[in-house]
Amino acid sequence: MKFSHCFAAPLSIFLVAGVASAQDSQKYGPNPDLPEPQRGLLPDMSVPEPAEWGDQLPTVPDGYTITAIATDLKVPRQTLVLPNGDILVAEGSGGNAPPLKPKDFIAGYIKSQGTTAVESGNRLTLLRDSDGDGSYEEQTVFAENLNAPYGLALVDNNLYVANQDAVVRFDYEEGQTEASGSPEVITQLPSEINHHWIKAMTASADGDYLYVGIGSNSNITERGMAAEVNRAEVWEIDADTGMHRPYATGLRNPTALAIQPDTDQLWAVVNNETNSGPTWFPTTSPLCRKVVSTAGPIAIGAECRFPRSPPEPRQSRVGDRARLQPGFPCSATWPHLFNARNGR
Repeated sequence: MKFSHCFAAPLSIFLVAGVASAQDSQKYGPNPDLPEPQRGLLPDMSVPEPAEWGDQLPTVPDGYTITAIATDLKVPRQTLVLPNGDILVAEGSGGNAPPLKPKDFIAGYIKSQGTTAVESGNRLTLLRDSDGDGSYEEQTVFAENLNAPYGLALVDNNLYVANQDAVVRFDYEEGQTEASGSPEVITQLPSEINHHWIKAMTASADGDYLYVGIGSNSNITERGMAAEVNRAEVWEIDADTGMHRPYATGLRNPTALAIQPDTDQLWAVVNNETNSGPTWFPTTSPLCRKVVSTAGPIAIGAECRFPRSPPEPRQSRVGDRARLQPGFPCSATWPHLFNARNGR
């Protein structure tokens, strides 16, 4: 049985990430030296300005080169490399949480200043490098009319897509450039309000199960506990029947999932607290294990924390995670896709 996982950052999709400098090393790892959360009358943060990359490129390690392989995408989210080398890109933006208080209207306006004006694609785009020269000259719409697609997984000839409201399945044959028909719904996902709307997904090592992250429906349960039913969890879904159960709970907003090779263990990237000050915004990477307990599966530990850098009046670009400020949307980016190669 062959299967593929997707790897991505919420802001854009990079194959290589930057390396922390020595002076920031104390902010990374299992025991980071984090500053205390800050509270005040007004939040200490700035709004990123969406901007084109122009002639600039993301920074990569020595010996690597980086080039844009696709532009003018409609809010690219996660990618999936198919067995023949084609790349699928999920494009879309979701969420429909209504404002509750006057401050929500104010916050909504402020956030809108840092949100891309690019319309949600609600589609999958396929990129193909026919001659293997590193240039993806073919770009076609593989599937459209989806609902804010995010997570992607391929198991044998089954292509699974996690929309913001359901996991669906397409039939897939290697080499095809567009879906052969409408998708089949495997299971519905919690989507009412959808404060945290993205649905990250990966497949188990044997392909029997899908794991889908479902974020909380609020920041501090301001919408009431009823809105949090089946939220802040990772679901384990039977890929054939759609039957599901909670696999890990208490995860505020799991935005990426991956199976560790050799161990077959599930890891999650979780976006945690917001509005705790510009230098205290940890993202944790907990190891999720299914345990035998009357309380059910739980998430074990928080292995890594990555606080974002202090705010500065600068532009944010695709994939520049450190420049986004706490509490602001991940769509404040320009829709480019980059490919980094080892030139050594």
